[in-house]
Parts: sequence; C-alpha cells; structure tokens
Amino acid sequence: MISFVLNRVRGLGALLLVVASIAYGWFAIVYLPYWGRLEAAQGGMEIQTRIFYGAQEVQEAFAAINPSDAFTFYVLDVPNAILVGLGIAAMIAFGIRQLKLERTIVRGLVALPLVAGASDLIENACLAIALATDPANPGFWGDAAGALTTAKFAAGIPAQIFAVVAVVAGFGAMVWRRLRGQESQL
Repeated sequence: MISFVLNRVRGLGALLLVVASIAYGWFAIVYLPYWGRLEAAQGGMEIQTRIFYGAQEVQEAFAAINPSDAFTFYVLDVPNAILVGLGIAAMIAFGIRQLKLERTIVRGLVALPLVAGASDLIENACLAIALATDPANPGFWGDAAGALTTAKFAAGIPAQIFAVVAVVAGFGAMVWRRLRGQESQL
C-alpha cells in the first residue's frame, strides 16, 4: 500500500483526495447531528476520542447513547477513516517524493496514516459488534475498541504532524528546484 500511495496517488487526484477528506469529515462531524448527539449523551467526550479505555467505559457510553445514532455514525465514519488515512498518506508521500526520499526508510512514514485509518475502521467494527450483541457487557469487543482507538491516535497524531512538515518541505523543495533551474539558465 505504501508503494501504491507513493507511486499512484499524486497530482490533482491527491489534492482532490485531501479536499474530499476535509469536506467529508466536516460534513459528518459538524453538519450531521450524530456525532454531537453521541458527545452530548456521553457528557462531552465521545468514547472514540479517549485513549486507554476498556469494556467498562464502553458499557457506560452505551448506557447513555441512542444505539441508532451510534450505528449511523459508525457507518458514516467508514468513508471518513478511509479518506483521512489516504489523504494524510498522500500529503506525506508528496513531501517524500519532492525531497527524493522515496527509496529510503523515510517512505515508511506513509504507513502511519494508513495504520490510523485501519485502526479507526476496526475500532468502529468492534464498537458496532459490542453494541449489537451485548451492550451491557461489551467484554472483548469493548477492550479491543479501546486498544484500537489508542492505536488510531498513536499513529494518527504523528502522521498529521509529518503530513504538515512533508507538505511544507515538499513545496520548499519544489520552489528551490525551480529557482535553481532559473538561476542556471541565466
């Protein structure tokens, strides 16, 4: 997947992917009511924004929420997780390509947002299974969701930082090459 993102997700397609990720995330979180309802029901901090939680916290969250809102949000979060993971990976890949580091170990940074996105998808599946099967006793599925949420943030937060650095450095490298090219033509 790293090679796919480095070699195929580029140019206008990559830019559109990043824009679609931002637009869809804003739409799902801000415009649609489900996330807000889940936050309000849980007292302001939705379970998917916490780290190191377990089955007990999932049970408490499930006792407070409307299951229909949760299931709807879990479904809406699937494209969001995919778009965010790929969008951030595309940003990192851009910087890596511009800095000519695609054949170095640095290319592995592209995996961070992909791991975060995959963790988010599996986290949603675990929460949905726990809610559908035994919300009063989420057990393994609640614990797994907590571990996956922690993994989502452990990979996703550094990925976002690397993405910003990669885009700035990538544009800097592009400008530098163009300026050097013009200078050598003089």
